[in-house]
Amino acid sequence: MTAMLDDVEVKITWSEGLVRLFEGRALVKGHEIRFEGVVYPSVGGPNVGTRLSQESLEQLRALGYTEEEIEQIIADLNNAVLNGEARFVE
Repeated sequence: MTAMLDDVEVKITWSEGLVRLFEGRALVKGHEIRFEGVVYPSVGGPNVGTRLSQESLEQLRALGYTEEEIEQIIADLNNAVLNGEARFVE
């Protein structure tokens, strides 16, 4: 994982062909956040896009995370899913 992410768990909620929708949770320095996203193919390989829940965004802001740090958390989530570092659950 990364310096901010302790654990990432992902559950596929829908799939058709090579496109997958997912939801998940992650621990950010001990605080649980929730997110959802999509994995889809493109030229050069798969792409991942995650979005934090509104509640999780508010929680991170209340904990003092800057917008830049939140963007880094989202990038780290994308990388964890793309690189197989996330735990996939049923």
